[in-house]
Amino acid sequence: MEPNSHYNLREVFFTNDSTGYIVGDRLILKTTDSGKNWAVVVSGFGMELDYKSVGIYFPSENVGYATAVGGEGVLKTINAGKNWTFYKTNNVGGAIHFINDNIGFSAAGDGYTISKTVDGGMNWKLHSHGVRNSSIEDIDFINDSTGFAIGWYAGKITKTTDVGNIWNNVTTDYSLLSFGFPSADTGYAVGHSISGSSGIIKTTDGGNTWKQLNSGINFSIRSVSCPTNEICYLVICGTGILKTSNGGNTLDTLTPYCTSYKQLHSVFCMDINTCYAVGDSGTILKIINGVNVEIFKNAFIDKRDTVEIVDTDTIEIIDNNSGIETDVFNENEIIIYPNPANETININIQTGKIAFFELYDIIGNKLIEQTLSTNITEINSEHITQGLYIYKITDNQEKTIRGKIIKQ
Repeated sequence: MEPNSHYNLREVFFTNDSTGYIVGDRLILKTTDSGKNWAVVVSGFGMELDYKSVGIYFPSENVGYATAVGGEGVLKTINAGKNWTFYKTNNVGGAIHFINDNIGFSAAGDGYTISKTVDGGMNWKLHSHGVRNSSIEDIDFINDSTGFAIGWYAGKITKTTDVGNIWNNVTTDYSLLSFGFPSADTGYAVGHSISGSSGIIKTTDGGNTWKQLNSGINFSIRSVSCPTNEICYLVICGTGILKTSNGGNTLDTLTPYCTSYKQLHSVFCMDINTCYAVGDSGTILKIINGVNVEIFKNAFIDKRDTVEIVDTDTIEIIDNNSGIETDVFNENEIIIYPNPANETININIQTGKIAFFELYDIIGNKLIEQTLSTNITEINSEHITQGLYIYKITDNQEKTIRGKIIKQ
């Protein structure tokens, strides 16, 4: 990937040795050749957040979820990223984890509460006050019942043993960003440098107690991935990658840290030898043989300036925030043309009643609102970029119709 790309990449996840996904600022990428090339499978749904405020998780090779900006909803694919459904809900945002294709957990829209779905992301229910006064940065489960969530501000670790129905705080001493459990007993959590020492804590009793490790690295750590109880890879300030082979007692430096303004945000390991790390300005790194680090350049063509939504017909929008519509327009009562549109959208109301037009992008931002006459109304769309948009038309009797418009 080009080193000075304006894309910031936030999290990476692989489903097998060759297939992986990256989520970042306004896009999802996919590789099918172990990271050599990446295709843009979704772009333009708005993920302009810092640190690990967006997330991606695949409970199986075909089923995957990605969180959208500000708790606006979740994207879901059931065919390995070829098509995506956007479930619009205020109960999802940020960190996300699934224990199977249907049961999953996410930080809610407020960033402080944990929400749960049992129907594959269609509906989400708030189940906890989360880590209380702390933004939730990561969620992980060690089995189908027991899981953890960690937080940054006034950082805390909270634990559930009943599939996320009740969460209880375990510790309140650390400001954390990422964690992982290579086994049911052993886990590592990383974050802010604590009391002049490294921002690494470890549990060997299933998360009941945690101990700070004195590894000699006095910097905050962004992300950790541990393929075994003893071997972990960590990303630190700048584009630094560290490795421990002895359970965190010592750390080896694989790439220099704190030497670049760019920041790595996520590391994901396939096994003890192969890991991927992503970060600011389009940085994609691959760890090979547990030691060597390869930098991917020109991994995909940057199309942000020309394409706002990639494969516009592959995203379905489902709004779970809206109420039940008691009445809708018949198809022949409203004519919208052209679609795809260019500079203007023409709307012909056949009912003889005044109606109201609203146009939204796919994360719910209202871009246009205009009263429609009883004849043909011409709406200027020159100022909106290429991509997929959702329209809503309502008359004074509250009859409603929703649909999709593509801007060329």
